[in-house]
Amino acid sequence: MKKIGALFVAVSLLFVLITTSVFALMPLANGEYESDMLVLGSQSLPAIVIYADTPNTTDGVRGLYVLEELGDSLLTAAIQEFSSFPVTLLDSATATYNCHWYAWCRPSAPDLHLWVDDPSMFYKDGSYCEVSTPQVGDIICYFDDKGTATTSDDFNVHSGVVTAVSNGNSNGLCGNSDLVTVTSKWGYGGLYSHNGYVCPYTSYYSTGEADYVKYYRLHSVNYTDLGLLEGHRGVCYGCGYYVEEGHDWSEMASFYMCRKCGHKSSHIPVAPNNIPEDILLKIQQKATLNEFAIDVDENTVLCYIDGQYYMVKGHTTDNALSYIKSASVVK
Repeated sequence: MKKIGALFVAVSLLFVLITTSVFALMPLANGEYESDMLVLGSQSLPAIVIYADTPNTTDGVRGLYVLEELGDSLLTAAIQEFSSFPVTLLDSATATYNCHWYAWCRPSAPDLHLWVDDPSMFYKDGSYCEVSTPQVGDIICYFDDKGTATTSDDFNVHSGVVTAVSNGNSNGLCGNSDLVTVTSKWGYGGLYSHNGYVCPYTSYYSTGEADYVKYYRLHSVNYTDLGLLEGHRGVCYGCGYYVEEGHDWSEMASFYMCRKCGHKSSHIPVAPNNIPEDILLKIQQKATLNEFAIDVDENTVLCYIDGQYYMVKGHTTDNALSYIKSASVVK
């Protein structure tokens, strides 16, 4: 029965991953998937490692897909532990997801629960910007102050979502967290709506480690297409974040499209390390040629011209090279 249950979980997980492009279940060298254990006190739960995307980084956040739930007695005790807190319970206790998943990953895939230990890539890679004045929808992060002059060693111990903001003077005991209402998941306990200061993670109200908070907001980036080879420029008008980068191509049936700026093209430049191995074998046979075209599949041709490779949609090996030249890509 356990084997059947595990097989059902695996099939269900694969279905969710197939229909959710922001999470990856990556096989190891032996073809198996990376497994781990979620350790919660004296309890250890089997899990599969899942990697989540940020808006700017593919597979940049490691999470655990928990295969077994904690016993009812432990889940009941977790709810009971905070029964005296002046908060509102929104959802039941569970070990299948934690605060970081709820705040950072849930908007992209609400049906795939994960346990995420470190969400810092979301704000380190430029996906989110830090803001000084919180708004509804911002993410609040609780940090522990290690007592050093810098904050580089401080750790994000808790995350939540701001649902309301109050005016007035803050008590300043954990930043201005007392001026916001937050929805957050408390460990393997429940999902709560609470005053930002009133939670088990603050070092003054409770026994937690957090001494200050930061607020983060998804960049509102307007992308300007600079051309096929030039990429695009992105500017966040909320904070001034600026970036120039190559296109982030998504392959369609008959063309390629940049996920960020929307540039569409039937051909794109491709780096040699992104060429499939079976095609590289065919390229070796044409190594002495200055230009050539090779079929990749029934609708895609790989062209080599003037030291650059291009993937071309909707053309054959007979006319792909002439199309690339006429498209004025090659100077």
